[in-house]
Amino acid sequence: MKILFLILTLVLAFNSQADFISAQKNYYDKNYDDAFKEFMVLAKFGNIKSQHNVAVMLLKGQGVKANLIKAYAWSKISDSFGNYASLTHAITKQLSPEQLIKANKLTDRYFDLYAQINSKVLLGPISEKAKSKSTRPLFKITYREAPKYPRKMALKGIQGWVDILFNVYPDGSVKDFHIINEIPSEGLFAKSAIKSIEHYRFSLSDDMHEPISVTTRINFKMFGDSNELSKKQQKHLDGLISRAKKGDLEAQYSYAILFDTFLEKKGEISGKQVNQWLFNVAQNGVTDAQYRLGKNIYFGEACKVEKQKGLDWIMRAAQIGNADAEYMAYQMLSSNKDIINQSNQKPEYWLHQAAKNGLNIAQIKFAGVIANLPNTTPQQLAIAELYLDAYQKKFYKTIQWYQINAMVQNKLKKPAKALKSIKTAIKLAKKAKWNLSELEQQKELIQSS
Repeated sequence: MKILFLILTLVLAFNSQADFISAQKNYYDKNYDDAFKEFMVLAKFGNIKSQHNVAVMLLKGQGVKANLIKAYAWSKISDSFGNYASLTHAITKQLSPEQLIKANKLTDRYFDLYAQINSKVLLGPISEKAKSKSTRPLFKITYREAPKYPRKMALKGIQGWVDILFNVYPDGSVKDFHIINEIPSEGLFAKSAIKSIEHYRFSLSDDMHEPISVTTRINFKMFGDSNELSKKQQKHLDGLISRAKKGDLEAQYSYAILFDTFLEKKGEISGKQVNQWLFNVAQNGVTDAQYRLGKNIYFGEACKVEKQKGLDWIMRAAQIGNADAEYMAYQMLSSNKDIINQSNQKPEYWLHQAAKNGLNIAQIKFAGVIANLPNTTPQQLAIAELYLDAYQKKFYKTIQWYQINAMVQNKLKKPAKALKSIKTAIKLAKKAKWNLSELEQQKELIQSS
């Protein structure tokens, strides 16, 4: 299969220890303040190398005031790795008996909080024999429309798939399409998938009052082709697994990405192991791994459901600018009032950040936020128009696009354009069998204004 070969031979533009290497570079360039801050973040994740480096900088007073007691504590919890014990011995010689007593007490505290063995429990995914019983409202699909194979891709014999996240609303309608993975990433498969799913219908339980998120995969496969890997592809995969088992972080991350796309059903490596590999990479500061790990923990993919822990990992990635994590943080904070928002930012803040970082679903959603503001500035409306334009160029004008565009045009004092757009939304929504009450109300609002 062409598409599988493409993925398995792809050289990922990824540095498995991006933040660790950034911290090292700052250290070698004598940017000690930045280096210490970066090493400290990773040290608190349980990263042994960063803990050792924090100890060195506390000993030498680089980027931080020298502190022998703290240096000893950080060195002690990391000195089981390599020859790091020599640093602990060197620091011990400089401590008085009274200082050593204090240092050992602090070591016990740091061990409980940050030692690698404990970080796996405090921060990592917890294995669970049976998946937790879902507390989500019951829903089932009542109508499914097959996607059309893009002609351009069919003529070239190109196959692929789209992993897509969307929200099902209480009336059974489907909105908020977020493309998680598209292979190949040309936009044609994604466009076809959205056109299909937009007409799905769901039957929902009576206790559902808020949108719920659903993830599905749409496969685009030529008739008669096989999903089996060739000998060359399998050899590549076997090599990846071998390196991952030996601790190669880049191999662990690469396999985790492939597992999310098409390897899950092969069964060579369990989801539990993949989560542990993601955790290893996340400890090194890779934001995409933090996002994927957090999503798995939040939803209980091959591990125990821990919503707060999952959100915390996602927030770490969001705070460093990962657009997918920013949008996921918005989704989680908007829909779950029982988890703690440790960022002290409103959900809309993270939606705005994801939109600024180019995530199409965040852009169209934020355009809707702007349109609903009581007072909007010309600059805000210009941004909303820009985001709407970017969305329709990337995909097409969905029902949701027409609905939000109508609201924006109405704010711009362009009633003719607004009315035309909302009428189109109603026409398409009627065909998709949506509940039209909200759209009709917006139409009346536009007419009255």
